[in-house]
Amino acid sequence: MPDSETNFWHWQYRFEPYFVAGRSFDQYCPAYQLGWQLAQSSEGNGVDFDAMDRELNLRWTESNGGSLLDWSQVRLAARAAWVRGMRPQLPDVLSVVAGRKLRQAQEAARQFRQSSVSYLACGSQSMHSEALKRFSAVSAKLLSEMEALPMEAEPQPLVSGKAMPYMLERSRQVWRDSGLMAADDIQEVLSRLQVWLSAVESLCQEVLPVQARKLLSHHMLVLRGQLEAVQWLSRGHV
Repeated sequence: MPDSETNFWHWQYRFEPYFVAGRSFDQYCPAYQLGWQLAQSSEGNGVDFDAMDRELNLRWTESNGGSLLDWSQVRLAARAAWVRGMRPQLPDVLSVVAGRKLRQAQEAARQFRQSSVSYLACGSQSMHSEALKRFSAVSAKLLSEMEALPMEAEPQPLVSGKAMPYMLERSRQVWRDSGLMAADDIQEVLSRLQVWLSAVESLCQEVLPVQARKLLSHHMLVLRGQLEAVQWLSRGHV
């Protein structure tokens, strides 16, 4: 089994319905290997997993990699790896629920960037303004990385859920440009940044593919550090 599969199950196994608290990954790993190898073999192509239960039980008895669990305790783990192995060409995708939270985080990032640009357009020369300017390129990179994460397809309503926030924000920008609406102040910018951070923290509570979790955990650290820095500088500490 390739390292990418081992790494995936090493993170995922604790969230599986068959997991029993106190059992280490080493107890389940041989079952994942068995299921994955079956999916990659010619006999596993198009076969009914349940129909091979007796055969797989014998294989587990003969080669369980030192696991102390019997077949009945790891059968679902082997089946999960077999199901996943039957579609190795598909990328690890975020679930529908995680996808919704990701879209919320993306929208929060866009709104922060718009708010930050609006505030910086006022020409403030403060230390926290300089920090926001430096963060501009970083925030664009974070948003781009989030937009690249794969998600499960979800039926879209006739009126897109993200169309309205965009239209409202666009209307706000038109009003600002016309001079009829004041630009965002630093507290508004910080509020938008906090919303972005909270959205990413909520997303990280979901079961995520290993690489997505690593990426979003990094995002949390960057956003948290930036929020604390700008808050500190905005209080006049230089």
